[in-house]
Amino acid sequence: MFGTREELCLELERMFTPSEPLLLLVWTPGSVEAACDPEEQGVSDEELPSLMAALGDIPMDTYQEEGVTREDVRRLLRFMRVASRRQVTVPAALLNRVIDWAVREVTARESQCFEAGQPVPCSVTLLGEDLRTLKARAA
Repeated sequence: MFGTREELCLELERMFTPSEPLLLLVWTPGSVEAACDPEEQGVSDEELPSLMAALGDIPMDTYQEEGVTREDVRRLLRFMRVASRRQVTVPAALLNRVIDWAVREVTARESQCFEAGQPVPCSVTLLGEDLRTLKARAA
């Protein structure tokens, strides 16, 4: 999971009973930065939220079986950097349809949070920002 303390607490409330014992391991921005290899430029302020969101998307069964190590953080950052430079060609009409659909989904998720009186998760906010950037580039 990735989000603010408040968002994570709400998600934990939904997932577990109040008396259920848990073991919680926390990665902060500082600990993720420290895990990144300074010889590979470390992690930039722009990359950090996406890296933390990607780490938070690791399936529970995966990190329970394999853990998340410094090398995993570094490998994921390298993968993100390669992926960010990769270019593909798609028809503009297709790209715009996908962007429009995704914007509607993000808006619906934001509305659900608002109606429930809950904060919008960081991952949803980041996705909305990415979609606005993509829409501007596709124009």
